[in-house]
Amino acid sequence: MKILVTRPQPAAQRTADVLRAGGYEPIVDPLLRIEPTNQIMPVGQFGGLVFTSAEAVCSFTDHKPVADWAGATVFCVGRTTLETAKDAGFGVVQSGDGTARQLAETIAMDPAASKLNFLYVCAETVSFDLAGDLERRGITCSTWPIYRAVVASGFHGSTLEAFEKGEVDAVLLYSARTAKAFSYCVQQAGISDLVQNVRIFALSRQVADALDPDNSSVVVISKEPTEVSLIEAISGAT
Repeated sequence: MKILVTRPQPAAQRTADVLRAGGYEPIVDPLLRIEPTNQIMPVGQFGGLVFTSAEAVCSFTDHKPVADWAGATVFCVGRTTLETAKDAGFGVVQSGDGTARQLAETIAMDPAASKLNFLYVCAETVSFDLAGDLERRGITCSTWPIYRAVVASGFHGSTLEAFEKGEVDAVLLYSARTAKAFSYCVQQAGISDLVQNVRIFALSRQVADALDPDNSSVVVISKEPTEVSLIEAISGAT
């Protein structure tokens, strides 16, 4: 079974490795490219870090030595972001469920949170104001939009060829922006008729709702907004 992986690197490669281990054949074609915003980090003494994507972790470590944050409490959304933070060398790492809103709930329930000054490291565009939510709960949090996700101009040639040959069995979508990018690339390539028989697996209802309203493909929504649950949805549908 050939599965198109559309998320940005380096997360796309990690997902591809997971798929191969499960006996699937990944087609890696990131539809979003990660670029630095070059915005300066807010001034402050931060005792906590918040990451809602693996891309945020990687972008942060490109700018700041992890050793300088040895004593920081780190909160992450989901297993992939958690593992990326641990692999980067962060020590005290905690994980919330698979959405930024749920992570805010997790942070708020931590007795020590109100005593920490948090830095939320994120994309230039976010779907949920996590810092604002924490501030309303009495938890100090500054936002550092460290990267932006740029939409690809179209599918890679090899991906188009795979669609034309009917070799793409499924597509994985991890974010609303990626879903919109996928719809855009389908329209640009004029392959709507080739995609209608391809199953689309979305991380959440929000991701599925971001697809083109004219999409006629079967869309399967993950039970939980985690990669583990999304991969399980594939096996459950085959």
